[in-house]
Order: sequence, then C-alpha cells, then structure tokens
Amino acid sequence: MKEGNANIIALFFASCHSTPIMTQKTFHHIRPTVISFALLGAFWGSFAATVPMLKLQMGINDATFGLAMLLAAFGSVIAMVMAPWADQKLGRFSIMVGGLGLILSFLMPGLVHNWMVFAAVMMLCSSFSGALDVVMNAQVSNTEAHLDRPIMSLHHAIFSFSYAGFAFVAGLIREAGFDTWVPFAVVGAIGAALSPWMRRVVFSEDANAPKSKGLGVSVAFIGIAGLIIMVAFIAEQAAEAWSALHLERTMGARAAMGALGPTILGVTMGIGRLYGQVMTSRFGEMKTVRMSALFAASGAILAGASLTLPLTYIGFAILGMGISVMVPLIFSLVGKSVPASKRTTIISRVAVVGYIGFFIGPAMMGGVAQLFGLGTSFVIMGAVLAAVGGLMPPLLQRYSHS
Repeated sequence: MKEGNANIIALFFASCHSTPIMTQKTFHHIRPTVISFALLGAFWGSFAATVPMLKLQMGINDATFGLAMLLAAFGSVIAMVMAPWADQKLGRFSIMVGGLGLILSFLMPGLVHNWMVFAAVMMLCSSFSGALDVVMNAQVSNTEAHLDRPIMSLHHAIFSFSYAGFAFVAGLIREAGFDTWVPFAVVGAIGAALSPWMRRVVFSEDANAPKSKGLGVSVAFIGIAGLIIMVAFIAEQAAEAWSALHLERTMGARAAMGALGPTILGVTMGIGRLYGQVMTSRFGEMKTVRMSALFAASGAILAGASLTLPLTYIGFAILGMGISVMVPLIFSLVGKSVPASKRTTIISRVAVVGYIGFFIGPAMMGGVAQLFGLGTSFVIMGAVLAAVGGLMPPLLQRYSHS
C-alpha cells in the first residue's frame, strides 16, 4: 500500500514538473474561464443548498419540483445549440455576456412563489448556464491547444470548489434566517465586480482556421462521449439538487448539516479533479473513466441505502470523487480529437447529448422519490453509473480512432 501511494505521489510531482510554471501570459489566457467556472459553480452551489427552502416557499412536492427542473432543462439544450453562433458573433465578449446573463437570471429564483413561474425562471437560468458551459469549455480546449498543457481538470476543479464553498455559505445564510434570494444576490455582486476580466482571448488559429466540411470526427464518437457525460450529469445534478433534501428530510439533518451534502460533493469533486491528471498518467483516459464511474456508483448506493448520517456523508464523498473526472476528461478528449475550427460546434453537440441527463435526472429522481423515497432514487442512479462504467468507455475508445 505504501509503495502504491509513493508511486502516485511521484507521478503527481512528475506531472507538475513537466508542466510549465504559471506565467503572467498564461494567467491572462485562463483568467476569463477561471472566473466563469467559479461563477457557475457559485450559483449552482447556492441553488443546491436552498432547494429545501425553495420547495417550502412554493409549497410543492418532489415530483412537481422535478417537473419544473425538467422544463428548465429545455432552456439549456436550446442555448447549447445556439452557443457556437453566439460565441462567433460576440467574439471576445461571449464569456462576459454569458456571465452577466447568468447573474441577472439567478437573482429571480428566490423571489418567486409559483412553480410555473419558477420553471420559467429556471429555464432562463439554465439557458445562460448551458450557453456559458459550452463557450467556456470550448475556450479551455482552445487554450489547452495553444499552451500545450492540460488545464481542463483544473477549471472543473475550480467549479467544484466554488460550488462547495458557496453551498456551505448559502446553508449558513439559511440557518441565520435570511430570505432565499440573499445567497444569489451575494454571488451576483461578486460576479458583477469580476465581469470586466471575463473578456476571452481569441487565438489566431480560431480566427484564421480554414473551414472544413463535416465535423472531422465520427457521429458515433460524439454520441458515445455525450452518453458518458449524460450519465455523469445525471449523477452530479441529482446529488446537487437532492442531497440537501435527502439529508434533511430522510436523515433528519438541520439546514446547515443538510448543506454539507452538496458541500462534501463539491469538495471531493474538486480534489478528484486536481488528481485527475495523475490518474490518467497511470491508468490511461478510458480506464480512468471506467474506474471512476464504478467508484461513483458505489458512493451513490451507499448514500441512498445508508441508515446513518456519517455513512450518508461518506457516500456523497465517494460519489463526488468518482464522477469528478468523467466530464472534464471526456471534454478534453473531444477537444483534442477535432479540428480547431470545429471545437465549439462539436463540444456543443456533445454537451447537448450530455444535457439529456438534465431531462432524465429530475424526472427520474422526483418520480422515484415520490413513489419509493429519495434513498431508492440514489440507489437506482448508482446502478446506472455502474452500467455506464462497464460498457461505454471501451466503445468510446474504439470510435475515437475511426
């Protein structure tokens, strides 16, 4: 065991040694995407921790809340399809505009008391979130190619740590008795102050790359990559939106203790993403995805089947570690496998397939929770993760060379 740990640590430092030191130029390139990933994480972390309060505010059950989130997911898909066009039109201001739209839209969920209005508001939030997700992931992929260094997992780790931190802060704000809109206003104020530094860098290869016909990669590769991301998103979204409710309602935790569910998820996902490069160096990309999915499955099952609060927390921690590298690793692989001129378009299409998870996730979790309880929902989700972990990565590897 000690020898294995030593090997992993050696790989980590070797990876760090082979990566150029952060320079002012590098920081200038990644600053817009670092801010946008942090902003997105902060808003969704705040949302996850306020779900119980939002449901109480509207007086709705699990199934109705799941339906509202299902309707909201339509906004993400439409926005993702339009994101490459908007990115091209807005140029270096695309990330800034997406961030400001996100700030304005997330000021509204805490102010509504009708579930249909809430669904419309969340559709707007999901639209800006989806568009920003595509644009910033494509920009990170372009930056990776320009700098010739892996930075995708770092950005997703920043999202996770921001998610965790603001989920905990939102829980404390709830515990102190403030209104539901306050956590979102705090994040919005910080994001607005940072918005001038969200103008992205337009690389010469992006502007001058020749236009090629077709996608430059097989449709099967896009579909399988999207399916893996879809299941990872189902697990991530379910834990984000329902973990606090599961802890408070099923396990009897108070608001601050309930907020520890999404907080633990965010922290462990951040840690897992920081070490994702080490895992990939040792096991390879596809094996890492496969092991991560199976590990996440065990965490989801433990979180759902556990009868004690500590074991439930451990389950969410394992789930977070497991799903942490799946999405960034697949996005990075897609970015490396396609022509520069097609990155935003193809990442958009992979993301659209992946975001089907936001259609399936809320309906699955809400419907099963209504019939059998939230614990059973997490167990079923674990079974889905296990199936994907065993079947999808080998297929993706086959089509990545076609």
